[in-house]
Amino acid sequence: MPTSSSEPRRMPRGAVIFRQGDPGHEMFVLSEGRVKLALHTEGHEQELAVLGPGEFFGELSLLIDQPRTATATVVDDATLIAIDRAVFAMMMQDDLDVVFRMMNVLGRRLSETDQQMQTLRREVERLRARKDSTQ
Repeated sequence: MPTSSSEPRRMPRGAVIFRQGDPGHEMFVLSEGRVKLALHTEGHEQELAVLGPGEFFGELSLLIDQPRTATATVVDDATLIAIDRAVFAMMMQDDLDVVFRMMNVLGRRLSETDQQMQTLRREVERLRARKDSTQ
């Protein structure tokens, strides 16, 4: 995704790029460093992924026009390329290779989420069975 909305942004370790629930007006491509994506619920953090150079994040807010679904925090000093909604739309219209690469990554992420959900379902069923056997 070579087209960007601005100059690369350098961010230090520990910097919060965006928080879950924030409005999202741009996505990011990570050119250097690492970024952690995490969900925050009732004081608990659930790490979703740690991304490295060449990976993108923040696209869901552009795709579904909803607030951020996770918090993005810099793990290792990072350089980011921001892509705003207008540039994103232009890229989606003009470059099918970008569209297919993005769909591939989103598909893999969805598959990983499905696997996590299945693991959680099995754990809930196991805990319910254990609870039922002790009553």
